[in-house]
Amino acid sequence: SDLGLALRDLPEEKGSLEPNPLEVFEDQEQFFRGLLDHFGAHMLPAMQSGSQGFQTEVKGDHFRLRGSLPGYSMHRSGNGDEPLNVQVAGRTLVVQGSKSTGNMMTSFQRSFPLPWEPDPEHVVVTYGAQDGSLLVDVAKKPGSPDTNAEQ
Repeated sequence: SDLGLALRDLPEEKGSLEPNPLEVFEDQEQFFRGLLDHFGAHMLPAMQSGSQGFQTEVKGDHFRLRGSLPGYSMHRSGNGDEPLNVQVAGRTLVVQGSKSTGNMMTSFQRSFPLPWEPDPEHVVVTYGAQDGSLLVDVAKKPGSPDTNAEQ
């Protein structure tokens, strides 16, 4: 039959003809990354390039965090927006915020491990509302050992 001839002429594949179950997840991951790249990047500034939209560095006894978060505020507005919130919890720096645009609300929270115990009296937060630049400087508590030194 014609079907038999067609099947006979097909190249022989090596390996299993069963689908790889992980391919489904790989395709989904690529699909959702594409959605974020094309539709969500402007709405999720904290998830853009770099280390989730933030850059960190340690210089001497200071941990510095930089980020670009346009459209947020450091104080509660009349629109129901929550301001940016920066706090130190133990050896972790936490940055969170939310804002509303029309019927859409965007919120985020990011945590950054600190290399040593911070000095809560010497945490400086600067936010530029014009360009959305965030700078956080956390000083090391005097006498605090580095995390690596404890291990």
